[in-house]
Amino acid sequence: MAEFSTSTRLTPLDLLMPPTYIRVLFTFRTTESSISPIKRLQDALDRVSETIPWLSGHVFASAATTGQAPGLEIRYRSDDSRPVLVDKGTIEASYETLSLEGLLPDTIPDHVWPAPPMIDQDLSAKGAPVFGASFFQFADSHGVGLCICMHHSAIDATGFTDIVRLWAQHTAGLTPSYTTHNSDRRARLLNVLQSDLEKISSTTTESLFELHPEYSKIPPSFPTEFPACSCKLFELSVMHINAYKERLKGCMSGAPSTNAVVCALIWSAITRARMQRSPALVRESSRLAMAVNGQRRLGTEFSSPGNPYLGNTILYSLACSPTSDLDSCPESPESFAKIRDMIGQSQSHKKINTSHVAEVYSLVERKEDYRSIFVGWDLFSSRDLTITSWADLDFYGMEFGMELGRPEFTRIAGSTADGIGIVMPRKGESGGSKEVVEIMIMLRSDDMGVLEEDTIWKNFTA
Repeated sequence: MAEFSTSTRLTPLDLLMPPTYIRVLFTFRTTESSISPIKRLQDALDRVSETIPWLSGHVFASAATTGQAPGLEIRYRSDDSRPVLVDKGTIEASYETLSLEGLLPDTIPDHVWPAPPMIDQDLSAKGAPVFGASFFQFADSHGVGLCICMHHSAIDATGFTDIVRLWAQHTAGLTPSYTTHNSDRRARLLNVLQSDLEKISSTTTESLFELHPEYSKIPPSFPTEFPACSCKLFELSVMHINAYKERLKGCMSGAPSTNAVVCALIWSAITRARMQRSPALVRESSRLAMAVNGQRRLGTEFSSPGNPYLGNTILYSLACSPTSDLDSCPESPESFAKIRDMIGQSQSHKKINTSHVAEVYSLVERKEDYRSIFVGWDLFSSRDLTITSWADLDFYGMEFGMELGRPEFTRIAGSTADGIGIVMPRKGESGGSKEVVEIMIMLRSDDMGVLEEDTIWKNFTA
């Protein structure tokens, strides 16, 4: 451990994240005469690591200290240690061919990624790197790929975006959003949460669990065998979504957002697919867990473009509906409006606010072992669903300079899972019949086959 001279302890909110890497692929269209931009990218990455020195560090388990339970910390060197952009060479696939197909995530070979999807015990014991990046070219010289991985306990998707944006700005020679960074994430959180933490100091841990059904003390029940799963990318037509929003106007008080309609569509369509395989689900209910960006609930001063908070502020909303209601929408606008309102209420600012964040923070801090806190929905029953929206992450607006320009595609590495939906970053086009919302769905393969043929779902696809 002597090689590491500095450490930063992760917060209770960081500890709630799964042992995974956030893995994102950016592709850029190039020409045969393009000069490889690796050196420019590496020089820019060096500049980024000067601002964020812990980017070159590793995540280790931290021992208990007086007043603090065991947790995680980033250990790094305070000298000139820098993360390295790894050149993965040229892959066999043609960029022109893959881009015409929409650059599906499973068409990119695994070996180009600089980090695995999951962080196993061996990697954790050695210290899992905070950051990894790799670069590769396509066989036809018409495109290049940039793979970026960040440890999920060190950063959330918003922080990931802030770091990649800084890298792009340095690569393009633009004025960086920030040149210094307040790395004391715990102090920044406590500064916002202290008064709420004091208010709940006498609240029992049991009461906090009752207030937050999105978390549980009971570990998930693993099945005896895991079914085959698939990961697919769908495109929903914005024109069709907007037409349906017009139909909903008479059923609800406010205008529904595109994101709310999309999430309700995903929830209902996946539930219908599952019910065809398992009709007994009609007597049950389904829970929808959604990731909520806590930064927006902690006030405008908490994080800013000039001083972003680079850590986890992910909370979860939890909505529950009878599967019969999900089955009947969106053919019934009234049922669909009910589902949409249920989703909106679960994520409202009145429900998820600084008090909510403080309660979750305190819940984790009080536990002797943070790993004894589990999610409050069923991961393996083919009944519940998790949706994360990356729609507002401005990946397509990032300018990497004359050799690369802006990304043509951004793709999240898929994984084997049942019941996960990700609303992909928006490309920024507005209007027109070809505008789409991209959705990545991970589902049991047999349920995926039914979903692809679902008539209602197909009515919304581009």
